[in-house]
Amino acid sequence: MENGNKIKKKYLLILISIIFITIIACSVVILPKKIAEANNAKRISDLALIMNSLHKYLVNHQGQLPRNITKDKIIEISTDGANICSVLIPNYINALPIDPTVDSATDKISNCKNNYITGYELLISKDSKQIKLTAKKAELNQTISLSD
Repeated sequence: MENGNKIKKKYLLILISIIFITIIACSVVILPKKIAEANNAKRISDLALIMNSLHKYLVNHQGQLPRNITKDKIIEISTDGANICSVLIPNYINALPIDPTVDSATDKISNCKNNYITGYELLISKDSKQIKLTAKKAELNQTISLSD
């Protein structure tokens, strides 16, 4: 009888090991895709938030863009690029969102005195009639952009 119990315990141990390995394998395959999907969803939300705040700014400034934005050129929204932080915060947006994969201590910018990079790009047409925002770090071979 003891041999029978030992064999049952070995089979049970093998079965548990197989289940555990299957769970780990599924996690390795599925989890990164889910994280990438969540990141892309955040990017879409972030672009909508930035676009909405830019529209509010334009309405209050008779359609005039901030002076530091170059037209007809793709510029990263950052301290050294399209620095829209101080013109939007706090009147039009509480904080600028940051791409989820940008290495940062926070997920948003609320202090415009610090250097920042959002991971998002801005393009304003020559005639200033179209704004396009792009998430340049979009995952899963997606193109994430928002135009008005």
